[in-house]
This record gives sequence, structure tokens and C-alpha cells, in this order.
Amino acid sequence: MDQLLFQREAVSVANPDRECRDKTENTCTSQTVTAYVAQVLKQWSSRPGFADNPVLRLNALTLKTLEVIQEINGLYGKPHILITGSYARFLQNLCTSFNDIDIICANKESARTLIEKLQAFNSAKDSEIPKSVTIWPIPGCQAIKLPNTYNIQLKDGDLGMKAMGLQVSVDARTARGNTEQLAVHVPGVERPVRCLSFAQETRLLNDTLEYLADHLDPLTEQLQKDSVFHIPRTILFNLPQNSDERIYGLLMRSLLTLNKARQFLVLHVDGKPEKPDCQPDLLREQQRLHALTENLKMKLTSHVCCNDFEIRVNSWLSTTAHVNDYEIKRKDFIKALLAMLHPE
Repeated sequence: MDQLLFQREAVSVANPDRECRDKTENTCTSQTVTAYVAQVLKQWSSRPGFADNPVLRLNALTLKTLEVIQEINGLYGKPHILITGSYARFLQNLCTSFNDIDIICANKESARTLIEKLQAFNSAKDSEIPKSVTIWPIPGCQAIKLPNTYNIQLKDGDLGMKAMGLQVSVDARTARGNTEQLAVHVPGVERPVRCLSFAQETRLLNDTLEYLADHLDPLTEQLQKDSVFHIPRTILFNLPQNSDERIYGLLMRSLLTLNKARQFLVLHVDGKPEKPDCQPDLLREQQRLHALTENLKMKLTSHVCCNDFEIRVNSWLSTTAHVNDYEIKRKDFIKALLAMLHPE
């Protein structure tokens, strides 16, 4: 949700098969694109639950992108690019749907190689499907261990519609020898797709929770002393005018991490991992997740600026017009974040 809000995109789940069919009936004359989409959907239709799952929408362009990622992994001694996020959890049978595809790279070099290969799609002549790949960077923040990312939007040229979105993060922690990786077969992709296991994904989140809880007060002191470092992707306070607003951005970023932790707690309860041998790691990280979530929540509720932060955000909620769908969803999401500061 927060990623969608940062990009000012509507919160929706696309169905390319339906979109392609609608556009073909009205304006689209390209039988090539329709054939590609139909072929991929046919491949996926053999999976259980396909009929009632509208987000199984991988098309030829997305499948080619997944293949490119595995080609890059083959250049190294071990995979440097891993699928993570909702698609990785979907492949591990931990959830029944996914949005876009998140990718985590072990270093800048592997991320740069991936971006260069995807940029080459724009001029490639080896496919009958016209393609468009748009890439833009999103800054991170070393002070709070928020990695730099790249948003990548894949479009099928004939239709001009979004084929799939990718978010590529650069996080050196995945280069550690104990990072558990899973190889999953995806119909339409020749090589096994390498995923970050849910236990290891939870470990990365736990490390972030722990870091924020341990450093929330020291970081606040730095910001109070005008030691300026930019904290991006905070929904509000992205352009702070003073030290108070910089601190409010830190608190908002912490709430976003806390919100992700709550989502993971639900996944740990409801999810059914495909590999039973992952259970010990999952249980250990689940226990950490419970403890660290409560610890960060306690640090936030007792923060010296918590009351002023709530007053400021509530003032924004009550005085700012929310007239379109994006603004309404943004308002509701921010209300949900503030609610985490109070007992349930």
C-alpha cells in the first residue's frame, strides 16, 4: 500500500487478459499480443485455483524479464538477484495472490547489469511484441538502513498498458552465506526462479525493526541538532522545513515498517509454507518478529515527539481536502498508521 501511495498510483489489481480483450474489441488490432497473452494464460491455467485468482497475469514480457534475471544469476557463483515480496510468497504458497514483482540484489553491480539488460528491451528487434521499459531511481537512507531502489515499469507497446511493475532493491545483506534461497519452477521460464525464503525475508525485516528500535532516540537527537539526513518515502514530511518535520518523517517511516511487521505476523499465522524443513527458521523468526514489533511500538508511543507528531498529522487529516480516490486511500492509510500508536 505505501509503495503505491508513494507513486500516486491507484490501488487496484489488474487483469491483463480482460484489459487485452476489452482493448481488442474496441481499438486494438494486434493479433500478435493477444496470442502471446493467451499462450501464457494457457500455461498458467493448469495451476490449481487459476479460475478464481485474477492476479495470475504474467505475460510474455514479464516471463522474459524473469528469464533475464536467472541468466544474470548464472554469471555468478551463487544467485545475486532474488525474487522477494508478494510474488516470492505466492510461489511459496504463503498467499493466494501477488501484486507486482519485488527483486532484491546483493550489490550495485548485479542491479546495474539487470537494468542495462532491461533497458535493451526498448531497442530489441528479436521479438514481435513492441516493448517499453521505464526505470527511475528511488532514494534510500543509510541512516535508517533503507535501501536504494529502482522502480521499473514494463509496458506492452501495442496496447500501451502496464505489463508488470518491478521494484529492485540493493541490499548487501542477501550476499551473506546463510541467506536461504529457494528455486521454484515457473511455467514459461526455462531456468528455476530464485526466491528469498519467507524465513529469510522475515529476518531482514526483523533486523530493520531491531535497528529502528535501538536507534530511534539517537537518530532523533541528531535531527534535533540539525544533523540533516534525508529520510525519503514517508508519505508525509518528504520535504521537511525544520527539525521537527524531519523527526516526524522518521516516525512516519518507523510506522511504515511497523505496519509491514503486522502484515508479516498475519502471514506467519495464516501461511502454509511449501517446505516443512523451513519451519524451525520460521518459528525462530516469528518469535523475534513478535518481540521486536512490540519493542518498536513501545519506543514509538513513548517517543518525546509522539504527541506533537499525532497532533500535526491529525491536523493535516482534518484540514486537507481529499477529493479523489488516491487522496481518500492515502488518508485512510495514514489513519491506520496512527492507530498503531494506541492499544488495540
